[in-house]
Amino acid sequence: MDNIKAHNSKGIRKLKVYPKFRMAGTLPKVVPEIRLCGKWLLRLGFKAGQTIIVQLETNRITIILDEGSQD
Repeated sequence: MDNIKAHNSKGIRKLKVYPKFRMAGTLPKVVPEIRLCGKWLLRLGFKAGQTIIVQLETNRITIILDEGSQD
């Protein structure tokens, strides 16, 4: 993964938005994809198999662990 890692006291990560190729019928379609992975997710309390809530706003995505989920 060729993301750019930014480590500072504010907990900011700088990542790249990748192109994702999908087939729409017989035509390829390109959509944006953001990949989140790493030990830093574990340190923040995110574990494989858990459910998250994604809140969407213009130019902003907020990811919250769904602690009420029964995963």
